[in-house]
Amino acid sequence: MSELTESVQRMMKESEKLPGIGKKSAERITYHLLKADRGEALALADSILWSRNGSATANAVSIWPSRNCVISAATPIGTRR
Repeated sequence: MSELTESVQRMMKESEKLPGIGKKSAERITYHLLKADRGEALALADSILWSRNGSATANAVSIWPSRNCVISAATPIGTRR
């Protein structure tokens, strides 16, 4: 795993924490999300944040600092500009 970027390694490590997900499945999930179009990956992330928080807000920006998300504390993630 040393040749992978730190962010990809983190994605795999976090995926392994899910119940029933081992190292191989975590790799498959990670590669699937990396190959998926941006909207599909963001939809999954948004749905996780939305179900955890009731609504997702600016706290989610730290997950995608390079995505140029413009979100205010009162703006749900689904309404990015």
